[in-house]
Amino acid sequence: MTAGAVLSIRDLRVEYRNGDQRTVVVPEVSLDIMPGESYGLVGESGCGKTTTALAVMGYLGKGGTIAAGRIMLEGEDLVNAAPERLRSVRGRRMGMVYQEPTSALNPTMTIGSQLLEVPVFHLGMSKAEARKLVLATLEDVRMPDPVAVMQRYPHQISGGQQQRIVIAMALLARPALILLDEPTAGLDVTVEAVVLDLIMSLRGKYGTSLLFISHNLGQIAKVCDRVGVMYSGVIVEEAPAAELFSRP
Repeated sequence: MTAGAVLSIRDLRVEYRNGDQRTVVVPEVSLDIMPGESYGLVGESGCGKTTTALAVMGYLGKGGTIAAGRIMLEGEDLVNAAPERLRSVRGRRMGMVYQEPTSALNPTMTIGSQLLEVPVFHLGMSKAEARKLVLATLEDVRMPDPVAVMQRYPHQISGGQQQRIVIAMALLARPALILLDEPTAGLDVTVEAVVLDLIMSLRGKYGTSLLFISHNLGQIAKVCDRVGVMYSGVIVEEAPAAELFSRP
């Protein structure tokens, strides 16, 4: 494993199992993300990008299993971590921003209630302290009228605002790593540009490392320091972004 890496993945193999049947989705992936680095992961649909991110988060779901390899977050083994430990790590030391923000938001709860859960559960804050942190973070993600937004339900705000809420939720506990899976998919071009600028600004402010998954090479070139190209579940090329785009 690479010393000092925020995230270090070695020889990761992910399988989905149904009885005696096994489907290998990711045969072997290795990569490192250093402190404050933005690492882009690109590749065609179905090559294993999202599965790799879900393996890091421990969200593979029914039948999904890490058959081999290691995932280390700031030196801690996530593959062999107990479920209780993984729950404490998620949201506190790493967070994820999904392609579809509605999948990360509970439609039956107000936005404020969902955001307050993070600092109360992960940081042990009182509700008053948590509210101050939530409002400050909503201002960081440039949410207009954050007090009013906290009282609304997800369906009462736009898609771009929903994505800002999800980004704020991922940032609340000041994690070392945020995984972003096509974070601007489904947004119009203007909102997409705003969200990208926001991600870059927040990364600079908090020094958070990013794993940025995208099909959009223009976004990767703008946001990422280093890029890994995945094909059939394997990293087949890796280089600094400027080098990858000038001499692939």
